[in-house]
Amino acid sequence: MTRTPLSLLLTPCLMLCGIAQAAEISSCQDLQNIPTNSTAYYTFTQDIDCSGIDFRPIPYFLGVLDGDKGNGERYTISNLTINAEPNSGKNAGLFERILGNYLYADKTTQIKNLHFINAAVYSDTNTYRGLLAGSADYSLFENITVKGLIVTGNNTGGNHPIAFEPSTGGLVGYTSYIDFSNIALHNVTLMLQGSEYYAGGIVGQEWPRSGVTNLGSQFKQVSVTNLSIDAKACDHDLNEVYSCGAGGLIGQVSGSGQVGIEESAVIGKIYARYNAGGLIGHFPEVNWAEEGLPPTIINNSYTDVLLESDQYAGGLIGNAPNNDNVKINMSYVYAAGPVNVKGEDGGRGMVGNKGKSSNRVLTTEGYFDKDNTGKEYSGDRGSQRLSVTKMMDPATYATWNTDIWCIAPNIYPSLRYQQYQGYCISE
Repeated sequence: MTRTPLSLLLTPCLMLCGIAQAAEISSCQDLQNIPTNSTAYYTFTQDIDCSGIDFRPIPYFLGVLDGDKGNGERYTISNLTINAEPNSGKNAGLFERILGNYLYADKTTQIKNLHFINAAVYSDTNTYRGLLAGSADYSLFENITVKGLIVTGNNTGGNHPIAFEPSTGGLVGYTSYIDFSNIALHNVTLMLQGSEYYAGGIVGQEWPRSGVTNLGSQFKQVSVTNLSIDAKACDHDLNEVYSCGAGGLIGQVSGSGQVGIEESAVIGKIYARYNAGGLIGHFPEVNWAEEGLPPTIINNSYTDVLLESDQYAGGLIGNAPNNDNVKINMSYVYAAGPVNVKGEDGGRGMVGNKGKSSNRVLTTEGYFDKDNTGKEYSGDRGSQRLSVTKMMDPATYATWNTDIWCIAPNIYPSLRYQQYQGYCISE
């Protein structure tokens, strides 16, 4: 039976929707040859191997990159090594910048259905960097898996004209209103040198668009396992508004508006100078956030992360907001990893803080392992400290949704969608 090319099936819709006709990628050189500002719909004809190619970031992308094979399978990009031009002040990633259009109800700029093996990103500039893009806004990233990723930053080269807060993410350095769904990264290492502000397993810095959507990026079924972040090099003062932050998903949430995290998990270790969090590293010390902002929502998520920081660390959030207009609501969450802080204050089981943020973080059905975290206080309002025995007792989670969670004796709960990652096997 002859298979009709996906590009031919998509062409009528693409033309009607204002997107250029589809193009096919058959090699790493085809990928490198994507023109700047392209709005095309790119599909793959085969897996591609980028061994031996010094890949340079493509400046701007406004189209679709789709690795769908059909039958739930996706094409693989292996051995991709991305190098920003030395001393250029340019972002580093597959694309320097991914641009969405706020005028469309749906996110027409998309990266989806791709599997990366053994990828690396490097830049020496004060900029944004990540595997998919240095920066991205109003776009969709879904059905992406990564196995083996190293992102290295050394901010000693040229200055980016916009990136006054260098940020490194596993996928994107700087984001605004991105939908991340069904994302799994494994064996991820972020190694930062020089004056680096923020680092996150998925996103370095998130800046929600106040006044446009009042929404930040949304994370649904996003996991990062065997994560290692070394962000000790940040040389900024702790009391600066934009200090330093490292988180399992997001290094810092800046600006205003709601970030959403649902059914997400982080396992690994994070070393930071300040503000280390299992999910989110830092909310800045701002006093300009307007009243009535929607809260950040974190539901059905967990961390098992070794956290080390000179000051402020928390199992879920490294340092919470200091503004009464910025709220965080959490439910059905837990933290299990050690929380080690050198400073006299700021290390908590759930939310690291300066003793003034607990009323701004409200938690329902939240727990932290007091034996493993080494902490007696949660840092939020509502979480409970439990022994490791209680943390592994199914009775503790009697009200948790077993369609979402795998809950079994003598093991921490895991998310049911993680079964294919090797979790949820003792139920």
